[in-house]
Amino acid sequence: MFLAQDPKNKRQRLGYKGLHKMVRKLGAVAGVEDINPHRFRHTFGTEVTRRGVDPLFGKELMGIKSVQLR
Repeated sequence: MFLAQDPKNKRQRLGYKGLHKMVRKLGAVAGVEDINPHRFRHTFGTEVTRRGVDPLFGKELMGIKSVQLR
């Protein structure tokens, strides 16, 4: 989804640590505290549910394999 920008890994897929670092830096610029990539996933799941999407379809959209509902 994202490509690394550092010279050592230029144009290679950005790993979780690199993505985490990028999100934290952007959050600091935007003045958002305690931001991490998982927060976006959680927000997406919450919004899908609030908008009335079927929970099983919401799980499919998020790539959740388990069919167990909470």
